[in-house]
Amino acid sequence: MGNVHIEFPADFDERARVEHEMKGWLGGVTVRVAPNGWHASVTFVDPVRLSQELADNAARGKPWVFESNLIVVERVSEDNMRRAIMDAIAEGVVFALGR
Repeated sequence: MGNVHIEFPADFDERARVEHEMKGWLGGVTVRVAPNGWHASVTFVDPVRLSQELADNAARGKPWVFESNLIVVERVSEDNMRRAIMDAIAEGVVFALGR
């Protein structure tokens, strides 16, 4: 599996952790795996936020949500995000790689 490094956005401080957990969404998390050097940007969303996005899209005539490297977690907490990434890699989930 290699050495996995998870990089949260630069402004992901304690206040941001609380705010993103309440919002149910966090994008711009980078996952890097050494020694092969691949990296991917992932987005996290909780089920409530995902439902809201789906309803908003449906109201605009697009009843779907799609995004590369979207991970749905019960709660957008740092622990849940880290565990989800590690489990995804361990289970062989294929991420759309960054350039």
